[in-house]
Amino acid sequence: MGKKAAQLEEQAKAIDHGDTLSHIMEQMAGIANQSYAWLEKSNLADFCRTAKERKAICHGDYNSNNLLLAENHEVMMIDFDRAYYGLPLDDFRFLLVSLMKNPKNDAVKRTKLLFDLYFSICPLYAPYKSVYVADAMFPHVFYSEAVGREKQKQALHSPSSLDLLTRLAEQETKKFAFLSDFFKSEG
Repeated sequence: MGKKAAQLEEQAKAIDHGDTLSHIMEQMAGIANQSYAWLEKSNLADFCRTAKERKAICHGDYNSNNLLLAENHEVMMIDFDRAYYGLPLDDFRFLLVSLMKNPKNDAVKRTKLLFDLYFSICPLYAPYKSVYVADAMFPHVFYSEAVGREKQKQALHSPSSLDLLTRLAEQETKKFAFLSDFFKSEG
């Protein structure tokens, strides 16, 4: 993640200062660095050892639309067509991205419920909540879009690119603000 934060910083420096895109890039680089700093304070080494010792199946589309409540109040996950071996951390990251896309979601309420549910289903990872939160704070979607456009030599300053990056930055900022509060309350 440190390398990704550095890439965002480099992109921010390469853009003419004073315009909207420059401000957005600087803001996202700041969020990336803050999430990286919090990740370093987390129990990352132990998390990596634990994750390395077991194969985990990631749902690949973990969100509230793929959870059912049975009559006995047990929660069941459905729709495993995107499942793969990987870090369960990916599922939590996906969950947050999906919740932040729709401004009508009460992302704070839904995330707290789904986060608690996730760790009740995966108790082995419960001691690493701070790793999950710090990783999810990173502006992954914004990073992928900005770096992808740069690699494809697409103009970051075009109106459509700027609109997309602005919208993604707003989502990432909202997610970061919520997770910062959550991180402080958990930590």
